[in-house]
Amino acid sequence: MDFGFVKKGIYAVVIFCAAVWYVNSHYTFEQVLEYQKKHPHAEYSPPIVYYSGMAYYIRDQHEGAINAFTQLLADYPTCQYAPLAMVRLGSSFMERNRYAEAREVFDRYFEQFPEDRNRKTVEAKYEYIKFK
Repeated sequence: MDFGFVKKGIYAVVIFCAAVWYVNSHYTFEQVLEYQKKHPHAEYSPPIVYYSGMAYYIRDQHEGAINAFTQLLADYPTCQYAPLAMVRLGSSFMERNRYAEAREVFDRYFEQFPEDRNRKTVEAKYEYIKFK
């Protein structure tokens, strides 16, 4: 059995974890987002900005998540992370009780990504905030 593929996968995970540790110990997410805004790169910037937003989102720091996801959608509106960023952006607005802004984001989501796999989840969230 060939374990070369497994070794490469383990190396990739270790390198990724080391990179995340290094960035977390030397930089803040605000600095990462600021750097990405000043030095955009079509291939590397979208995942960095998206995962910075997710780090804020997971930590319940929704204002930071709102800034990151808004930056991603403004700079890379058609990237592969755009649908998920819209879902998380709307959810962050909901968590901050900014329901009108959440509805606007979800309306754009329905318009731009009518066949996305998260549609049912977004519809449920939209129904929840529809009249708030």
